[in-house]
Amino acid sequence: MTDPRVYVLLDANLIAGYYARQTLGKKSLAADRIKLLIDAVKEGGRSDIKLLAPSICIAETFTVLSKYTRQNWKAKRTTPAIHGVTHKRILADFEEDTRMGKLIEPVHMQPDHLAAVHLIAPIDHNTRILKPNSGKTDYAPQLGGTD
Repeated sequence: MTDPRVYVLLDANLIAGYYARQTLGKKSLAADRIKLLIDAVKEGGRSDIKLLAPSICIAETFTVLSKYTRQNWKAKRTTPAIHGVTHKRILADFEEDTRMGKLIEPVHMQPDHLAAVHLIAPIDHNTRILKPNSGKTDYAPQLGGTD
């Protein structure tokens, strides 16, 4: 095994999309790309890539996956909920892949990381970015401090 040359930092939504494609939507390019990337690392074809996720994203992934198990969850969702048996399998796979950094290594946040939120949030909340091809009326959602 070679030392990683590339480090990829994953967000909770991408991780959830790998384990349950429907969490990223029906036509999401991200779903295909994240599956390709994680499968390449998981199957040993890309030992030069190290997958990382902030520890808070590990917890957020559980939240995203659990939201999709509830039929009555009021979200902008056009995909079906995850059945209970499938949800248990997904969680088992996710736990196995994150245990001891086997596939996705958690990056533990330091107090300085959390303290920097006060620097990021004001800029994020005061910056409006237009969505592509939206004219001048539709803005991208704000990231928020944890993102």
